[in-house]
Amino acid sequence: MSGSTLGTGAFAIAWNAFVLTWTVGALAGGGVLFALFSLPFWVAGVGLAKSALAGALLKEKVDIGINKYVVVVCVGGGWVGG
Repeated sequence: MSGSTLGTGAFAIAWNAFVLTWTVGALAGGGVLFALFSLPFWVAGVGLAKSALAGALLKEKVDIGINKYVVVVCVGGGWVGG
């Protein structure tokens, strides 16, 4: 896991915690319509979390030869395929 992935993961946690706090406050103080304003921020937070998880769990390898190329994607520990 790279430093970039850790940084993105930490930021995603902080971002989503703030959005959660804001959404709960908006629901308590202003109602559902006011809380809907946070929807794009939730979408951004889910995208950040997805990016961090993909960076931590996926590995990609590309082998390029003269007559062929191979793209291998691995989930978790080891390589699967060529």
